[in-house]
Amino acid sequence: MTSENQAAAAVRRFELAMELLTTGSISKEKFTEKYGRSVRTFQRDVKALREYFADNDTDKELESEGDTYRLTNRPENTKRFLGIPQLLLLTEILASSRVLAKEEFTQMMDTLLNMAMFQSLAQIQDTALRNALKNAFDSYKDNNHPLDFNPSEDTFEKLTTLYEATYNDKDNYSAIDVTYTNVYNRTSRKTLLPVSIVFDKYYLYLRAVEVMYRGYSFNTYRVDRIKHVRMSEERLDYPSSQKSELASRPFPSNAFSEHDYPEAIEFYCWPPAIEAALDNFGSARYEAEIIERYDRYGRSVKSDDMVGKHGHVKIKIRDYPEGAKFWLMGQGTKVQVTSPESMVREIKKELAAAARMYDK
Repeated sequence: MTSENQAAAAVRRFELAMELLTTGSISKEKFTEKYGRSVRTFQRDVKALREYFADNDTDKELESEGDTYRLTNRPENTKRFLGIPQLLLLTEILASSRVLAKEEFTQMMDTLLNMAMFQSLAQIQDTALRNALKNAFDSYKDNNHPLDFNPSEDTFEKLTTLYEATYNDKDNYSAIDVTYTNVYNRTSRKTLLPVSIVFDKYYLYLRAVEVMYRGYSFNTYRVDRIKHVRMSEERLDYPSSQKSELASRPFPSNAFSEHDYPEAIEFYCWPPAIEAALDNFGSARYEAEIIERYDRYGRSVKSDDMVGKHGHVKIKIRDYPEGAKFWLMGQGTKVQVTSPESMVREIKKELAAAARMYDK
């Protein structure tokens, strides 16, 4: 092969490699049509490309399908790449959240697509994947709110600062200054000592100790309501030993204020609220368990199957009373709180006031 032929072959193989990396496949038919060369030349080029991908630790290999060759992950390295089922799962989770604005969601999906082996799919798989992704994009609910607290900073930049401040040192605090808009649409500046970041019920939440004029308060803040965030220059003398203890506290139902402490709460629960209760209180560091089971006649039974559609159970949770009460009262006659007694009294009082409202 002359130097001129070697140069032409190098250019041609470079073009074929770029086509593989961008479209995922090359075919004998397109090769002969584009370059006017023989099938034997095509096979030599394929062999050279195979050797290149093998010798340069690219984690890729050429897989033949008749007269077409596709670029795929080597089987032993598939865990290093995002698979199609993983991509679809992440897409559905992101599409059901309220963490990102729509343009940020699109940007995130573009990044994930570049991490997935789109090109190695057969046509029917490719069509199914694209339709599934389109459905997720179409169903995405943008982060719009009736209140004016949409983040004025890029969400990814804001999260970078929050995660660094929260987890750079698991035992010690890093103070941050934020501008925060609460549920009443009131905006204020706060100095916070981040403890943990939690995803719950569509949103990301920052759990932090707020530095107040006369002390400290442990609260929960929705990340999308944080307008601005920066590392604080303040040096605060707050006991770092409490950080791990605060991080282990159960996440509050409905993200109500945490000025109180989590308590043990017990209640009777009837279908279909049983599953909803366990879902609501059994995630994100909640503690929830069925401690008693009863059949339709009120007799104690040992298994869920014996409870059936007409029995009920007694559930014990550990949560913050105010937020838990809000959820429990929303279940109407499907829930009856039995303890603590203070919550029973509060619920009776509020239900009586509600009944009087409807009597007017």
